[in-house]
Amino acid sequence: MMDVELKMTPDAEAYVTERWKETNDVLFIYYSTEETDCISCGSHELYQIKQENVPEDAVFLQSPFDDIRVCISGGVEWLYEDTLQLTYREVSGTLSLQTKNEILSPRMRLQG
Repeated sequence: MMDVELKMTPDAEAYVTERWKETNDVLFIYYSTEETDCISCGSHELYQIKQENVPEDAVFLQSPFDDIRVCISGGVEWLYEDTLQLTYREVSGTLSLQTKNEILSPRMRLQG
């Protein structure tokens, strides 16, 4: 297990704060910027999600991974079982990286 620092721009941080006030839950979606395998399950589903399912008003952040980016998407339903999700909790100020069925990393710290 590893801790990963995820740096946010001021605009992205403001977006997360507003989404938290509205929904108490903000989803961060990892997806590949190229047609590469999912870092979790090895499938190409993340590429398909990027191409077909990313909402127009999504906010994108650079991630610690070379060919992966993060999509902040509050309140959007993602129907792919192996989609990686980061759920931000304001109380603890941490991110949890998880799939539908298991947590891959216990904590990921948000850095402003």
